[in-house]
Amino acid sequence: MQRNILILSLILILVAVATWVMDDPSMRATDPELMPLSARGNIAPDAPLQQLNGHRTNLRSFAGRPIILHFWATWCAPCVVEFPQLLQLAQQRPGDTIVTISVDADSRKVAAFFEKALVQAKLKAVPDNFILALDPEKTLAQDIFQTVRLPETILIDTDLRMADKIAGPVRDWRAPAMVIQLDALRGRSPDN
Repeated sequence: MQRNILILSLILILVAVATWVMDDPSMRATDPELMPLSARGNIAPDAPLQQLNGHRTNLRSFAGRPIILHFWATWCAPCVVEFPQLLQLAQQRPGDTIVTISVDADSRKVAAFFEKALVQAKLKAVPDNFILALDPEKTLAQDIFQTVRLPETILIDTDLRMADKIAGPVRDWRAPAMVIQLDALRGRSPDN
């Protein structure tokens, strides 16, 4: 009996590990047929963005540049780990725009979280290509972009076409497969 429980436990662990690896966007193939976004190739909705600093803009204002549209929350454990990486990514990829949208109801919590994330990312200033927007009523997250799990990221190319939707965290934004996927948003290969 104990042996059967042990074997069943091992099988469950193997299935969990396999699911974890397959769910990691940096580990999966970049074949467009494997991308989970049902709206892949469609133009991204022109979402209005209310930034933490009070400025208003919209998604279309970033046309011509790849956009990493990232939904997150301060209470989301994977988001806490991933957010400083996104700040560093913005610094490393100045030609891309990183739009982060918090679904938190309290903008003060978002501001405090953001200050800590800057320190964790070892940045003294916010990169110009990093946008921090608020969506406390979840209109953008749930109604427009149909976010089902946080963090969730939508990769948008220079023509504002949605290329991929990543539900869950990206473990390493600098992983070779992820760099290839981000470079493809620009319509170029890493060799160009």
